Amino acid sequence: MLAFLITFLPIISFILWVYYKDKYNRENISILLKYFILGIILSFFAIIIEKFLIDRNIFEDDTNLIYTAFVIAGCTEEILKGLVLYIFSKKEDSYDEKLDGIMYSVFLSLGFATVENLIHINYDSKMIFQVAFIRAIISIPAHIMFAITMGYYISKYKFEKNIAKKRQNLILAFLIPILLHGTFDFILMIQYKWIIIVFIIYIIILATINLNNKAIKRQIELGLLSIKDIQRNNYSTFLKIINIYLDILGCKEIVALPGGNSDLTNFKCTLNNTDILICCIQNDLIGETAKDEDKWESTGRPDVQSFLARMVLNDCKKGIIITNSTFSSNAIEFANNLNDQNRGIEIKLIDGYELTKSIRNHKYYIIKEGLINEVKYNI
Repeated sequence: MLAFLITFLPIISFILWVYYKDKYNRENISILLKYFILGIILSFFAIIIEKFLIDRNIFEDDTNLIYTAFVIAGCTEEILKGLVLYIFSKKEDSYDEKLDGIMYSVFLSLGFATVENLIHINYDSKMIFQVAFIRAIISIPAHIMFAITMGYYISKYKFEKNIAKKRQNLILAFLIPILLHGTFDFILMIQYKWIIIVFIIYIIILATINLNNKAIKRQIELGLLSIKDIQRNNYSTFLKIINIYLDILGCKEIVALPGGNSDLTNFKCTLNNTDILICCIQNDLIGETAKDEDKWESTGRPDVQSFLARMVLNDCKKGIIITNSTFSSNAIEFANNLNDQNRGIEIKLIDGYELTKSIRNHKYYIIKEGLINEVKYNI
């Protein structure tokens, strides 16, 4: 029972830490648990393969350490995890932003680390607390760092359009975690006391790369915007973000229409040779303060009905309403019913979540337009 608690407490702690890092579009816990279980199952295949490679090890001294660290441990474990992540993540319908790939990878790795914890703790039962403590503060965080790196490049592979870059990201998704894992194990296995200094420096470098705020922006959050950012910023910044979104969609000939105000602007553009009317609505905060998006006004059915009338006046069959908050259930029902009638008229509703998700998956545009200094983001 004690071994069980010591094994799982660090794992559970890291699961909660990683899960709540996804602040804006949290993945379904059942999907993440699936990857955790896959990691547990995968560990037994790794044990079999590693036993096979150990039995056929012909190397000695330093060469043996390199072989053990990089081939037996690094290659076996990271290639297996990479293959499972690659195969299963391709089938996920909810895999719609880059952070999802990192979450899948981390939970897969934590499942793998759970079995490793049990093996190491039971192998050295006389030093159970020492082993558990060392693995909790060193080994498990290291595995999370390898997983973040793998998930980062798997996501870059998934969302990259360029074939050459796509192939490069897939290779890096395997290669970099193997090198990191191999280096980590090699440092642990070297018997010289001075190497502890190198080991500490290595851990600090990994922590700096993967755990500080700047790295979290690059590798965990993978985006510079959240729905709260759009809600808190002024209307001109909101419109600039929308223009970036329209650029991402491929809209051409974007023209602002007269008759707007400080909270509502209409655009007309062409998309796939079709005229599109776009309405941008920035809703207000309800009350003086708000800690989350539920305290903001939503865009309602009258807004959608009014937009439909403007579509008719502007001779547009298709329209997009973009808001910084959410749509009411009545607004969503009205738009869905209209679209289901097959009258040739279609209205697409884009709420703050959908807007920021699209922007986060195209960080290039944020950098290009210089929004980093304008939009305050909260990691």
